[in-house]
Amino acid sequence: FSEENIIDIKEEQETAQRKMEKVVETFCNKYSYDLNYIKKDNYLLKLLIKEIQNNSDITNKAISEYLKIGKNRIATLINRKHKY
Repeated sequence: FSEENIIDIKEEQETAQRKMEKVVETFCNKYSYDLNYIKKDNYLLKLLIKEIQNNSDITNKAISEYLKIGKNRIATLINRKHKY
């Protein structure tokens, strides 16, 4: 990697972070819950993850790091067909 490529990657990560922050903030306001509550409720968490995925090309790994939850939990929630 050249220094320029590293800067580009860092800028992309910062842009993705801002997109995710905006989606999370909008989601929290829409449902009138804070993020800690949403992370405890599988139904709301699944809705939030889908909202993030629909509004950006952010990976599950990045979502996992931002929300501080496991990637396996994300995969499980997204792949479940039944309600909670």
